[in-house]
Parts: sequence; C-alpha cells; structure tokens
Amino acid sequence: MTFEDYVRLYGDRTNPIMANVDINNFDKLVEFSSSLASDLLTKPLKDTCQSVSNTIKSLQPMSCTALGPGLLCSLGMVQVTIFF
Repeated sequence: MTFEDYVRLYGDRTNPIMANVDINNFDKLVEFSSSLASDLLTKPLKDTCQSVSNTIKSLQPMSCTALGPGLLCSLGMVQVTIFF
C-alpha cells in the first residue's frame, strides 16, 4: 500500500488498485479496502515475498502523504483476512 493524495492497494499483485473514494471519509475507506482484501491477498507471504520485496524497492515518493487514510485501508484489509 502506498498513500499520497490517494491510496494505492497492492496486496500480492504488482498492479495496484487506486482507492477511488474520499480519503477523508473513514467509513468509505474501511469499506472499500475490506471489500478488496480477498482479491488482493490471495497467497501466503512466503509465496509472494520476492515480488512484494521488488515492488517495495521500486517505490518512489510522489507527493504529500496520506498516512491516516493509508492506515485505515490497512486496517480494513486486515480485519477481513484475520478470519480466513
């Protein structure tokens, strides 16, 4: 996940999904990220570690950050995956 003026969700994919919701709307961010968790987190980290690591290493800062909305999306995804 990256967070700037918007939030991008990566999961175990290389192409991120942009959170197309208002980053100031707590409920919408959690709802959006929770709905994508099962699509974005499909494999165990041990199977995707190398691609996730490569993605992280290739990230570059783009603009201001949106730490709060980024954390909310993370929590939204985690709350769904805990029960798998």
